[in-house]
Amino acid sequence: MGNNPLKLQAKILLALLPLVIVPLALLAALESKLPAFAPRAMLLGLASIAVFIVLGSMVLRALLTRPLEALKQAAEQLGQGSQPGAIDVRRKDELGELADLISNAGRDLKQSGEKIRYFAYHDSLTRLPNRRLFSEYLKHALAHARRREQSLALLFLDLDDFKRVNDMLGHQAGDVVLRELSGRLLNCVRADDYVGRQFPNPTEGQTVARLGGDEFTILLPSISLPIEAATVAERVLKAVETPFLHGNSELNVGASVGITIYPNDGMDADTLIKNADMAMYHAKKLEKNTYQFYREAMNVAAVKRHTLENALRKAVERNELQLVYQPQAELKSGRIVVAEALLRWHHPHEGLIGPERFIPLAEETGLIAPIGEWIIHHACQQAGAWRAAGHHGLTVAINVSGVQFIRQDLVGLFQSALNESGLPPEAVEIELTETSILRAEQSIFKTLPALKELGIRVALDDFGTGRSSLSYLRQLPVDKLKIDTSFVRHITVDPKDAAIVSAILAMAENLKIPVVAEGVETNAQVEFLRRRNCSYIQGYIISRPVSGDVLPSMLAQAAVRE
Repeated sequence: MGNNPLKLQAKILLALLPLVIVPLALLAALESKLPAFAPRAMLLGLASIAVFIVLGSMVLRALLTRPLEALKQAAEQLGQGSQPGAIDVRRKDELGELADLISNAGRDLKQSGEKIRYFAYHDSLTRLPNRRLFSEYLKHALAHARRREQSLALLFLDLDDFKRVNDMLGHQAGDVVLRELSGRLLNCVRADDYVGRQFPNPTEGQTVARLGGDEFTILLPSISLPIEAATVAERVLKAVETPFLHGNSELNVGASVGITIYPNDGMDADTLIKNADMAMYHAKKLEKNTYQFYREAMNVAAVKRHTLENALRKAVERNELQLVYQPQAELKSGRIVVAEALLRWHHPHEGLIGPERFIPLAEETGLIAPIGEWIIHHACQQAGAWRAAGHHGLTVAINVSGVQFIRQDLVGLFQSALNESGLPPEAVEIELTETSILRAEQSIFKTLPALKELGIRVALDDFGTGRSSLSYLRQLPVDKLKIDTSFVRHITVDPKDAAIVSAILAMAENLKIPVVAEGVETNAQVEFLRRRNCSYIQGYIISRPVSGDVLPSMLAQAAVRE
């Protein structure tokens, strides 16, 4: 059992007390016997008391004041966010307990600080270095490469169709893919290469990092030839091809990789990352699941793309967009029954820009949402005007992007457009491509039944061009199929195209689904389709796209020129 400091202090003081009392008693006796000694006795008495006070203060400082000062200093260090040093208070009383508490708090603070520093530099999901740590390491590696006059390579990876995984199965499935991918990427670099230390030696090897979302980078700090970077990129693509497992499901994704080389493609970290990202974008655009080295021409293209994007953002408010309409005719009667709304952009400097150039850009940037809303409202207003003019049998077909299904309330949007235009829902038909469905399967499967319930009809566009066309035909509430122009163009000269179109028409007839053949330009094509009971045709043999004001004059004429 430890000594109480107050009791110990009292014992010491009691032990010192005779040193004062005895001399004082002797001095009192001498003073009574020898009156002449009285002044000296008084001085000696005062000296004894002073000695007692000094010794007592030393004892108090050793037992109480010094420990309190040590605890105060430790508490101040703790308050400043730093770990206190060793507290020289070794006792088992209340002061000792307080010293232990402060020491434990210091250790906890140190551990918390280490965790905070770790997660400040590492991705919490994959435990890979994050963008901040990767940027610091890249700067160190560049400085090393500059001193040694060496080259380094940066690989920028982005998953293909990863958004589809999240949309179909939720973010938990996406997290499974990202964690598994991290392990595969680490295996793509050599076993003795370094990955992920906070401040590595730039000579120690390669670093894999997650920048955010489905974007990853791999740094090769010292290469002799660009082919070394290409070899790593090929290993990465092969690793990603293997399906990812989530429960009983196999998830298939691809990857696009952009590669930059120091010093050819950039002298600093920001430029190398930007150019690698640009090369990755070109890889994704050319052919998914591939890699591309950065080229200066990509930068020129990126500037043009950025300029076009900025102009497209202002196109709606500047009234530069226009809808034109291409008729669909019933093959038996030749009567125009549907007008497909097609978008055109009258750029103030470049003139007319076709949709094949700016629609993909609008989808990538999300601008398709406000543009799509503009299309829906204007197409419905135009169809309402046709109906008010007496053309009650005419339906307007509107192309809808998968991005719109994800980002917009299409049911509410169409309901609003129908209310404003006075158009009945059965006078509207939406067209979906397989590409749109792939991008937004979950949203489309959820929204289409509600649109159908509203009374809007659904056409599956570009049928036959994708791998899942038959599957979607079975799963989606489809009212009409549209055979892609690529199959129709050569049906009279190519036996394979003829066989494919004949098979689609026969299948649709058995399913009692009407079919539109797109891109019809010749009478021979018309006869081929008529003999196989095709319901509708669309193409230049009927009309090129025309403005909404011109279309009514065509409705009374025969659509098919014999």
